[in-house]
Amino acid sequence: DKTATLESKYFPISLHLEVADCDDKGLGQLVDTFLAWDKDGDGTVSADELKDVLQHVNPKFTEVTLAKMMGEIDVNGDGVIDIQEFVSWLSGENLKKKKMKKKAKEEQDAKICFTLHRKRSDEAKDQKKLDAFMSAMSSDVKDFCIAKKLELSCGTVNAGSNANCSACGARHSWVCHGCGFVSFFKNCVNDCDTSSYGWFCISGKC
Repeated sequence: DKTATLESKYFPISLHLEVADCDDKGLGQLVDTFLAWDKDGDGTVSADELKDVLQHVNPKFTEVTLAKMMGEIDVNGDGVIDIQEFVSWLSGENLKKKKMKKKAKEEQDAKICFTLHRKRSDEAKDQKKLDAFMSAMSSDVKDFCIAKKLELSCGTVNAGSNANCSACGARHSWVCHGCGFVSFFKNCVNDCDTSSYGWFCISGKC
């Protein structure tokens, strides 16, 4: 029963919910649940990881049940469950057979991505692996820009509270390592402390 409340590391909250109504704590718990399911830390839940969770809850879960649930959750059919699919499943969106309005969907996805990224950046900071985290994130941004054929005129990682980029000497479009959002102003759109998380310079000018 997907609507049951199961107090464990796999199901720390009531699973039937409306994400739009979640406060920061509730959304944080939801992301924690996703991270607990994603045992290898690759950002998705595989069929094997889902199987581990289901059999932890009920050892009698069969392969047929697993395949059915995987098909229900994995909406885009790529063989894994991403965070958006996970949330849509828990909130019942997949079962409603109707799409959210575009703006509401974008706002929900942004809220989820912010919470997930912040948890990962805080974890990297606590484990003193922030430099490696920033490097990996910057590499992902570069790959994204190349794939989308977007101009990356700078591409420099800036640690600390530098007001301007250490390479190009300016700051126009940049990615905050604290939340993963792009900003076009001096301050992060989510008010992150860049002196704690650092930032990646996309371009120093318009």
